[in-house]
Amino acid sequence: MNATVLRRGYTLVEAIVVTALVVVVLGIALDAFIETNRAAHTVSDKLICLREAQTIAQTIEKYLRSSLLEKGRPLEFKMDRLQSPVVKAAMPLNQKKQIESTATSLDVDVVQLTITNDVERRRVVVEEQPPEGAPKKLILGTNSDAYCAEVVFAYAEKIENFEPRWQDEATTIPKLAKIAVRVWPRVSGFNSFDDARKAAQPRHAELEYWVRMQ
Repeated sequence: MNATVLRRGYTLVEAIVVTALVVVVLGIALDAFIETNRAAHTVSDKLICLREAQTIAQTIEKYLRSSLLEKGRPLEFKMDRLQSPVVKAAMPLNQKKQIESTATSLDVDVVQLTITNDVERRRVVVEEQPPEGAPKKLILGTNSDAYCAEVVFAYAEKIENFEPRWQDEATTIPKLAKIAVRVWPRVSGFNSFDDARKAAQPRHAELEYWVRMQ
């Protein structure tokens, strides 16, 4: 007696159910992959921003010590800038022609140096006015094309109970200067540091750097 084996195929309903399950599983896996990639990108941005802020703060300290304080230049200490006014050596009237013709051999400082923010392009710059020629501008940081930056200064002329009394301006060389550097990605929607800080996934860094001035 021959036995007949019946093979039943998948019904349309079963095929739809299997397809739906596959789509759901793939959707969950894709969401997990996107979230992981986004989190990794956020952490990477934060690390780059922090490194950029450290570079800018250390460069400003270098300018403070090597170009400003050690040379005894008068300074203007303000919240949005550090600036050395143009300094010229006093000279007798009968020596002006001789001094002008031999300026390279004289110890006459006529350089103005300013550390401030380029508000329009959102970056920190050092502007140097040489004795002759056009001003020079140096953009601080290593990746200003991809990341925005700004700096805010504060000064402490007095320290009471080991607590600095910070103020936006100083009339004399303060005891401490606080350099607050803020860095955030140069992407759509982040038009300011506040935008980057209030984002669903913040991608920014804010570094406070204290410099002893006296």
